[in-house]
Order: sequence, then structure tokens, then C-alpha cells
Amino acid sequence: MPPATDNANDLSPVRNVDPISNIDFSLNSTGIGMTERNTIPGLIESERSREIVIVQSRIAVGAYRLRKYVQRNRIAVTVAASAVVLLVAFAVAQSIQLKRITRERDRADRITEFMTSLFTMSNPSEARGNSVTAREILDKSSKDIGKGLSNDPELQAQMMYTMAVTYRGLGLYSLAQPLQERALEIQRRVLGPQHPDTLRSMNLLASTLGDAGHDADAEKISREVLEIRRRVLGSRHPDTLRSMVTLGGTLYRQGQYAQAEKFFQEALDLQRQVLGTEHPDTVGSMNDLASTYSQEGRNVEAVKMIRETLEVRRRILGPDHPDTLASMMNLANLLNGNAEYAEAETVCRGVLEIQRRVLGADHPDTLMAMNNLATALNGRGQFAEAEKLRRQTLEIRRRTLGPNHPYILLNIGALALELSHEKRYGEAEKLFRERIEAATNTHRPDLISGAWYDFACGSAIAGHRAEAFAYLRQAIDLGQQAPDDIASDADLKSLHGDPRFEALLTRAKERVAIAKDATAP
Repeated sequence: MPPATDNANDLSPVRNVDPISNIDFSLNSTGIGMTERNTIPGLIESERSREIVIVQSRIAVGAYRLRKYVQRNRIAVTVAASAVVLLVAFAVAQSIQLKRITRERDRADRITEFMTSLFTMSNPSEARGNSVTAREILDKSSKDIGKGLSNDPELQAQMMYTMAVTYRGLGLYSLAQPLQERALEIQRRVLGPQHPDTLRSMNLLASTLGDAGHDADAEKISREVLEIRRRVLGSRHPDTLRSMVTLGGTLYRQGQYAQAEKFFQEALDLQRQVLGTEHPDTVGSMNDLASTYSQEGRNVEAVKMIRETLEVRRRILGPDHPDTLASMMNLANLLNGNAEYAEAETVCRGVLEIQRRVLGADHPDTLMAMNNLATALNGRGQFAEAEKLRRQTLEIRRRTLGPNHPYILLNIGALALELSHEKRYGEAEKLFRERIEAATNTHRPDLISGAWYDFACGSAIAGHRAEAFAYLRQAIDLGQQAPDDIASDADLKSLHGDPRFEALLTRAKERVAIAKDATAP
């Protein structure tokens, strides 16, 4: 019912209602009387209609006044509305920022708590003696990471990735690999298979598997990452180009040099356009391509490119940077291939001194420098010193890499050649056959071919010409031995002038041509 009014001419409202008798008692101008309820609705409806009209008229008047006000004060209203919008947007942004800050603060607290737990080992009651090494802290953190950040799996995976990178940089591939695999499993679950962090972990895992000698697995992962990055990021994205280089490296280690060259060259061309000629990724691809040229017997091109790479890295990174040292080692390797042993020895000794100081005696790069130095010494006829270096590197590699790593097989063959030059043919033959057996068990044609090639060289040094020709043919048929390298190899010099040698050179050229045709677009 409508409320009472102050107007005396208005009808007074019904004051009492009897729900049982359905009769209302009301006070009107004639006194107290009884009225049936069915006489009231018209009165009520009239009151309601009048009230609706009043409300509607008030709304209309209000709208009209608002419209007129806006028309008269357009600028002021616009400014006020903009201010309101900005205030709302600011409030939303602040809310988001507050959530982000809170999340980052909580994450920082978790990192602090985790890192604090690592340094408890410096407590005399928990540590050995009064000092602690960075390696000990790294080892402890890698063991504790699985439970230390379990409430933040994304951060946990990031920390695992960082630790894996550190282990790989130290050449400790067996410790890096499980961390990378765990990080990748978490990122696939939490972030998804196509997230940039997930793909980055896959790419690093492929590189580590290759370093550890698991090239088939490395190639499979490399191809998968490259396919996803091409589709998601595009063919010119820097991450896509890094995947191309990773795949090229995997193919290179398997002796598939023509395929490796294809990926290195394509990556290098795009990196020069996208990143510039002196970007670290661009220079790294130049370094890899130069190594590939060398394996294909294109030594002039290889030396030219590696010298360019070395000049840029010395100038930008400095003489002691690992990438600079890697370029120096590649140059030494090329010089050995060109029989420029004096310069190769000088380069190797300079690099080896720095690497022992910076990387340590057991680091893979240090061992490679030792092997390259041994090759230079062998070329200069200093076989005893070369043998000593070979044995040292072989002992360390067997301890750190395992029995069947490709580097170990190469090391065994090189040591056998040193012994052959020292006329210790019995010891040499034993090592040659050990290497062939181990290489055969890998089912990798490049490793098997290399093992037979070195056995052919050893047989030629020993004067066993028939065996040398048989083993050389076996090597050529199994792999892609570069004809120019065969022709210039001093260990095979005793075979020169024999028609069988010329026939094998021709056979090697045919094999290389077939391989190139197979990889042509």
C-alpha cells in the first residue's frame, strides 16, 4: 500500500486489516464504516500509477538535466571520465602488480631458504675442515633440489637447469644429464611441451647427450626441438637457429659431415642477417663450419674461416675466454692436418697452459688440447712425449667419460699410432684391435671406419703393405674418408706409387661424391 501523505484532501490509508473476515476498517469523511476488500484495489492501483508516473518523470528530468550538463561541460566531463577510467585501470594494474610482487617475494624467500640450507655445510660440525669448495656446494644443492623447492616446481626446474649448465661447463656430463632430464619432465608437466623454457631444456639435453657420446638420442631430441621451434617461432628466430646448430653438431659427431655442413651453413647465413656478423652465435657457427670443412678435406677454407673466428673472439671475449681457446684449438687441429706441426705445437702449448689454469686438468677441453699437442709432437718426431700425453688423456677420459665414449676410442687409436712409430708393433696391434671391437659395438659407421683407417696407418708404418691396403679399403667402404687427407697422410706415405693406392683414392672420391649427391636439395 502507498504510504500516508500530509495532504488533507488525500484519502487516508487503510489502517487495519482483518485477514479472517476480509473486511477493512477505515476512517473517512463519513466516519467509521465497513468496506469490502474488493473496493480497495482501484484505489491502490491509482496510487501506484501516480507514483510510477512521478518516478518516471523524475528519471526523465534527471536524464534531461544530465544530458544538458554534459552538453554544456563536454571538456570537464571528458576529463572526469578519463580520470575515472585511469583510476580504475591503475587500481587493476596495482592489484596485478601486488600479486606479482607477492609471488616474486615468496619465490625469493624460497630461494633464500634453499640457499641458506646449502651453506650449512660450512658449519664446522657439518663440513670437512674449515673450508668448502664451490663444487661441494653444487653437489649438495643438486642432491637437495628435488625436495628443497617442491612447492614451486617451475622454480625448481629453473634451478635444476642452471645446475645442469654448470655441470656441463665443468665437463661432468653424467651429473648434468639427470638434472636436465628432471627439469625437462617438470617443465613439460607445468609449462607444456612448447613453452620456451621447455624447449631450451630439450636443446641443452641434446647437447649434453652428444657430449656424453649418446648421439642417436641427441639427434632425435635435436630434430624434435628444431621442428617445434620452426613451427612456433619461425625459421629466423635466434632459438630456432641455435637448434639448427645443435643438430648440426650432433650430425658432425656421427661423421655425417655433408649433412652437418648443410645445417651449419644455413644457420650461419641467417645469423649474419638476424644477429650480425660478430654476435657470439654467429661466430660460433663459423667455428663449427670451419671444423666441418676440415673433416671434408677443405683445409684452405677451414683455416681462413677459423682465423677470422679467432680474431673476433680475441677482440670481443678476450684471450682467456673458453670460446677463444676453443677457436685456438680448432686452429691447432687444422695446422696439424696441414702438417704445419711447429705452429700447431706453439698454439697448443699456449692454450694448454691457460686451460689447465682456468678449466682444470680433467676438463674435456684441456684433454683435447693435450691430444692436439701430442699430434703436433708426433708430427715432429717426438714420439715418447706424445705417448706420455696420450696415456695421460686416456686415463682421465676412461675415469670421467666411461669405457665406450667416442673420445676414448679416438684416444686409443692415437696411442696405438704413437707405439707404431716407436716400433712397438705388438702393443700397437693389441690397441688397434681393442678399438675396432669397441667401435663395432657402437654400431656407428664413422667410428668403425676411423678404427680401420688408423689400423691401416699402423700397418703401413710397420711395413705390412697387404694388411694396410685391406684395412684402408675397409675404412673407405664403411665411412667417408676424405681423399685429400688420405693422399697427404704421412703415415700412408709408404703406399704411394702403388696402383692399389691410386685405386683406393678413386674409390674414396666416388664415395664422397655419392654422399654429397644424397644430401643435395
